Amino acid sequence: MKTFHEWLAERERRQCEGLWLNDKNAVIGLSKMNPLPRDSAVNKSLSKKPKPPPSGVPVFKPWKPAQPAKLQPFKPAQPAKIVMQKRPT
Repeated sequence: MKTFHEWLAERERRQCEGLWLNDKNAVIGLSKMNPLPRDSAVNKSLSKKPKPPPSGVPVFKPWKPAQPAKLQPFKPAQPAKIVMQKRPT
């Protein structure tokens, strides 16, 4: 009786299950050597960057300290006007 490994080796030799890079009859996506299909349009769609989140989702940005306020020249306070009220006579 054959062991499992002997049986498996014979079966693979008989059926030629190995997939090659230039095999035109290979099923797309099953080969470990060449998992991507040949169609360049499909390859481009697979390589697209992820879409940005929708506008309703807040996007977290790194915290930056606020810019310091520009220095303004010191202006002394204007003296208050003193208004004398007239007394009724």
